[in-house]
Amino acid sequence: MKLQFRNQHILYYLLCILFIMVFIAKIGTFHIEAIELGSLKQILHPEYPKGPLSYDPQFHYNYIVAFFARLFGYEANSPELAGIFWFLEQALTLIVLVKLCDFLFKDDRLTLVLVISIYLMLKSGET
Repeated sequence: MKLQFRNQHILYYLLCILFIMVFIAKIGTFHIEAIELGSLKQILHPEYPKGPLSYDPQFHYNYIVAFFARLFGYEANSPELAGIFWFLEQALTLIVLVKLCDFLFKDDRLTLVLVISIYLMLKSGET
């Protein structure tokens, strides 16, 4: 069986390599913002003096983070937990950007490369 690469596949492989390189370069800078840390601690440790967090829809993301923190045994301020969520958020955003560029700029790969490169280089690595 002969393995054939189309230009589109090579482009996607290069973008994945770029994404992984950005992730490795920013691995020490991941953290959860201090404003979110208080509510995460209240969700994870309702026995602390501040008490449990009352239900509020604006904290849905914090509940998801707290669920995975409990599942994998992380604390609220764990950089590994922030790294996992940074990676997932960026991967989903890149998938959406690829789909949008394919929809808006059909067969224009230069625009796709520019949009994704600019997006990846401007991200700060914070969750």
